[in-house]
Amino acid sequence: MESYLPTGNETISLPRLNQENGAVEDITFLYMACKGLIDLRGGEDPLLAPFVETDGRPAPLKSLQWERLGWWVPRFCGAAGPLTVEGVLLAPTGERGFGYRLGLYNPGPQAHTVRFGLAGCWASAWHCVNEEKEIEGTRHVYSSGWNGGPVFDLRCGVPLFAFAPLCDTDCAAEFSRDGASIRWRLTSEATLAPGESRAAVFWWGFGYEEVAAATSAKEMLRQGWDNELRQTLAWLDARSTDLGDPALTALYNTNLFFCIHFSTGVTLDSEELVLVTSRSPRYYVSAAYWDRDSLLWSFPAIL
Repeated sequence: MESYLPTGNETISLPRLNQENGAVEDITFLYMACKGLIDLRGGEDPLLAPFVETDGRPAPLKSLQWERLGWWVPRFCGAAGPLTVEGVLLAPTGERGFGYRLGLYNPGPQAHTVRFGLAGCWASAWHCVNEEKEIEGTRHVYSSGWNGGPVFDLRCGVPLFAFAPLCDTDCAAEFSRDGASIRWRLTSEATLAPGESRAAVFWWGFGYEEVAAATSAKEMLRQGWDNELRQTLAWLDARSTDLGDPALTALYNTNLFFCIHFSTGVTLDSEELVLVTSRSPRYYVSAAYWDRDSLLWSFPAIL
């Protein structure tokens, strides 16, 4: 059975981060005009997944070991062929998006040419509140007229939402249609000498339309990975509690931050703070409102 590590911030949720391969299987956000949760999903392939190629051959990620930074930010280490690989998924506090940092290190005696990055398939968008229904609209992907990078959006007569990636290093972007699905790939290339490392951060911004999504990604790119990580960890640290027992402390703080980030959220379109049963479609009444959940379960922990 698959095992997941949820994470997110006040706007974007990542309910299904697969521990086996580091794939993000869906992305959700609250939307006031739709009175519910919108869930972006992949198809036969995940919505978003890391990949590595060494010397022209695929190098699948293996033996991933996970931890949480600040009790909430997922980080993995593992192997990709002859290289070691590290991944961190950060949804910075106060931002409309998230970043996926992928790093490689060559521990061996020989140099290797590498191609690495993220790839995926956007197959559907769902409206979730008590029940799930696929949104009937047209999915698009194109090069932004503002910054030239790829932009994805869903239109139901007018744009409903958009999301866009930006990388902090040279990156090739490819996208194509596969029936009703959109396939895409972001690739960075390097040659790693023995003992050398290389990393790339792929920022994903979200907004009501094209420029809002692209500028959300640009804002995180301008702030920089180190700064966004430092500010987020400081926010988490200010709200965490040391209970004297490592296992109990980890259990308490991880569940506290899950409670904060999945029972409350800021809507993408109107930027209003709302309370919901859950921002994850894995919960059977996702994005509804129940007094019991908000006042009996969530509010005391957050308070």
